[in-house]
Amino acid sequence: MRIACCKASGSSTSKSSGSRASCRAYHCKSSTWLCSSTASLAGSLYIAYIGWTLWRGAAALGEVGAVPRLSVARTVSRGALSCLMNPKAYVFMVAVFPQFVRPEYGPLAVQASVMGLIIALTQFLVYGAMAWGAGSLRLWLRNNPRQQIAIGRGVGLFLIFAALWTGWQGWR
Repeated sequence: MRIACCKASGSSTSKSSGSRASCRAYHCKSSTWLCSSTASLAGSLYIAYIGWTLWRGAAALGEVGAVPRLSVARTVSRGALSCLMNPKAYVFMVAVFPQFVRPEYGPLAVQASVMGLIIALTQFLVYGAMAWGAGSLRLWLRNNPRQQIAIGRGVGLFLIFAALWTGWQGWR
């Protein structure tokens, strides 16, 4: 492949440093493209598989009423534990938080506390609204099995199209 690369770039296979560097750069770009395209294709195939299983057996969403109802305290503790175990949140905080805390704006502890309260309030409002909406949707789906299947098939179809788009974009 190295010889073909060097011939395609118009240089000879001599030991000149310029032709070797251009061939190495070509191989690096080529292998990076191949790795990212392969990963994109594998991910899109997985998403397509999930979409297909939802489409084929949309009742796989299960009977919503059959799930035991958890107490509010248990639900909140599960949600908090899930959130605290998310490493992306910590990476995000380490990357973004320091940009908004400045010594010239006053004591760092006060700034960090205010930022923490803002973040906690925002999280509570966003995730609280999502939980409230999911609870309402659960009640509606329990009483409408046809819509439950239709939503499952719609989500499956969306995932299949998203997988096709991702695979196409990643491979071109």
